[in-house]
Amino acid sequence: MPVDRQGPLPLVVQYIGYGGGRGQPHDQLHWAASGYAYFRMDTRGQGSVWSVGDTPDPVGSTASFPVFMTRGVLDRRDYYYRRLLTDCVRTIDTMVDLPFVDAARIAVCGDSQDGGMSIAAAGLDPRIKAAMPDVPFLSDFPRAVRVAFRELYTEIAQFLA
Repeated sequence: MPVDRQGPLPLVVQYIGYGGGRGQPHDQLHWAASGYAYFRMDTRGQGSVWSVGDTPDPVGSTASFPVFMTRGVLDRRDYYYRRLLTDCVRTIDTMVDLPFVDAARIAVCGDSQDGGMSIAAAGLDPRIKAAMPDVPFLSDFPRAVRVAFRELYTEIAQFLA
């Protein structure tokens, strides 16, 4: 939150890229310094690959290979990305009721995995007025599986093999 604030502020919610953790509180001060309320959603089960902060994900017991792309895919209720995208919308549900948030001015952002999550969240939740995705991962699965030559999308082909 900005130190000098008056009334409800526009909200920026940031999702986290594949493998990243929530980081340290001081890592993302630029949004508050720019006058926005800011919330960085922790990505269940991911973290500590390129930033600190790992929160375990106790769900997703069906077979997967090797990490998140196929976790829980054999049960649509258990699929990792269904649960993660639910978290994205539930974050908005939580934030809009806070007295310092202007519920009419909500933006989501992120790059890579969280770019894709930003697009999905904005499509699922009409309260989101702006999306700022950067190089969105999770955007075109059929094409990505065809052209991918290294991890993340190759997890799908490896799982199917």
